[in-house]
Amino acid sequence: MQSPIPGHTATLLVLTTVVQIFENFRYDRIFIAGSHDAALEFAANIGKWQLKGIDLIKFNDAGQMIEFEVMIRPIKALQALGEEMGNRIGPQLSWQAGRGRSALIVAAF
Repeated sequence: MQSPIPGHTATLLVLTTVVQIFENFRYDRIFIAGSHDAALEFAANIGKWQLKGIDLIKFNDAGQMIEFEVMIRPIKALQALGEEMGNRIGPQLSWQAGRGRSALIVAAF
């Protein structure tokens, strides 16, 4: 698992990049657990790999997202995503991670 990546800017960078990498992205199911937690099941392709994943989201009392964790399978698709993310935004993530802002993204890349 990748270390948490703090900050709104880093979170936006990761999510907008993932959207560019994923092909045929779709959410299949949504699960709500109380007023602070949600899980969204998704599917997509990365090149020849078909993947399934879960977005785990935690909200604070004001309804703001405070954690966003991604789990992806199979491992080959996760590796393909990690390689592509590193090629596209690796240096920017290193810089953003050192800035320490309030939001948090935990990504399994």
